[in-house]
Amino acid sequence: RAALRHTRDDPEIDAHLLLCIRHTRFWEVRGYLEEGQRWLSDAIALAEEAQAQAMLRMRAIGRATYLATNGGAFDQSGPLSQRWFALARELGDEAAAAEARDYIAYALWTQGARDDAASLIEESLAFFRMGGDKINLGANLMNLGWLQIERGDLERARELFDEVVPLARDAR
Repeated sequence: RAALRHTRDDPEIDAHLLLCIRHTRFWEVRGYLEEGQRWLSDAIALAEEAQAQAMLRMRAIGRATYLATNGGAFDQSGPLSQRWFALARELGDEAAAAEARDYIAYALWTQGARDDAASLIEESLAFFRMGGDKINLGANLMNLGWLQIERGDLERARELFDEVVPLARDAR
């Protein structure tokens, strides 16, 4: 926290953004999701005011989305994921845009918009199939499978889950 306060007060905001980004996993594992969200929210506001490096701002917004989603703060994760997606597209970072799209889908899913969520996940799924990102590919397949169960399409869900099995075995 002393390091975070020190870098926050430094006029060079990039170091503070990077420190916040790298603390995300710590905040998650320790259960400090709200504290992490506060640090990231403040860092993003400072970064936007200082017109900090766009790539770092995008990553910080992505991490804030991650913490908000994991903390069940869907009222925050929806708008954050939209900002993340817009900035990723602006920067031409299609991998980040696909990941942000997943979080938009998840926020929609929690609001009951299953069809919209499934469409967005399908878009990301197509990207991750081409890119070789097995972690996000597996997550997309699982999420889409669970959505298919909720929609009553058990056969499609089984196909998606069956596709996850070899990815999980390879991850060992």
